[in-house]
This record gives sequence, structure tokens and C-alpha cells, in this order.
Amino acid sequence: MSTTESLILVLTTVSTESSANEISQKLLEDGLAACIQVEEKVRSHYRWQGKLIIENECRLAIKSIDSRWKSLRKSLEECHPYEIPEIIKVNIDDCSDDYRRWIISQMTQANT
Repeated sequence: MSTTESLILVLTTVSTESSANEISQKLLEDGLAACIQVEEKVRSHYRWQGKLIIENECRLAIKSIDSRWKSLRKSLEECHPYEIPEIIKVNIDDCSDDYRRWIISQMTQANT
């Protein structure tokens, strides 16, 4: 894995901290993420089945590399508790060189 590997940020939400922790553990154990931040009590407003919904959720900010994107997305789709989960990929165009190297080193270690 080269230091020019593209970094990505993947966002998703779940209804409980327990679900967030389970997903985080699976992605880290499977080598699909280098770091996952869980934000509790994110208030989501949306329309579902014709109704306006407001509820607290946990947001996961998953840091990974683009070459793992397809596997990461598939894993999220399989383990996510929602019928239609939010799974958004954001390309990281720029970040500090040290942070880039750290992410890539974590992903390399996950393969060993």
C-alpha cells in the first residue's frame, strides 16, 4: 500500500450506541477501517413512510482507504440494522501527511 492511497470517510447512522459499537468492532476486526468515531445523540429529521420523524441516532464516521470501499460498503449493508441504511462515502482530498501515513499504516497492519 503506497502513501498515495486515497483516503475516504464513510458516514452512517444507527439508532443505538450498542449497534454503533458492534458495527465499529466488526469493521475494525475485518480490517475495513482504521478509525471510527461514534457521535451519540445526533438528532435526525426525515420523512419515513409518509410521516415526519425526529429521533436521536448515533453517527459513525469511518476512516478508511478507497481500495477497501467496496468491501466496507458490503459489510455495512450486511450488518446494518436499518432497512435502508445511510452509507455515504466522502473522498478525502487533503489531510495532514502524518495522518495519511497513520491511516495507511493501520490498514496495512490489518492485513497481517
